[in-house]
Amino acid sequence: MSCEVIVRRARDVDLKRRMELVRQGLSGYFWSAFVYFFFQELTLECCVLGAAVLFIFCGFSPAACCLVLPTAVAVIALAVSATHHTLAHRQAQVIGTVSVSDYWGPSEEAWLHALVVHPEWRGRGVGRSLLTAARRVSLEGPRAVGRSLRSVVSLLQPQAREALITSGWRSEGLYERPLCGAALTLPLERLVTTEPPDRYDL
Repeated sequence: MSCEVIVRRARDVDLKRRMELVRQGLSGYFWSAFVYFFFQELTLECCVLGAAVLFIFCGFSPAACCLVLPTAVAVIALAVSATHHTLAHRQAQVIGTVSVSDYWGPSEEAWLHALVVHPEWRGRGVGRSLLTAARRVSLEGPRAVGRSLRSVVSLLQPQAREALITSGWRSEGLYERPLCGAALTLPLERLVTTEPPDRYDL
């Protein structure tokens, strides 16, 4: 079975679909989780104790006390379902992004920009994984845009620069971008890579 993987700009509908896929994956072991928690010794003891308290101290009939078991089933099923829903939502958060587009310079070159990783996820290989995907996009498929990939980082972005250099990118020099005439400039560094995507793999 063949498939085509398309990397493109994220859309709101993609996040909802991913949440649904994660939720479906978690629901695959819903019954296992339900059985596990329902047949825990503590759960069964609470059911027996609850029924005894209702019968002895509250005067409930034996038939009414039998409703403790279906109530426990409903509570455990809702708890497992709510936990899976929470996990699906938490796992579906976007923790990083990168863009690749045509470079306005020589042909067969691509431009990497908007490489961002959520602060809580930095240092865990997310940036390098995004760089791997970006490099593959620039080389493969009918929409391949270039054999070399270029980028510019500000000297105010040391973590982004470190991620690129660690992944095999090399510096092509520094320049200054005027922000407010010659009085206010931002130092930038040009970076380029011609490394294959496998070079970035963890």
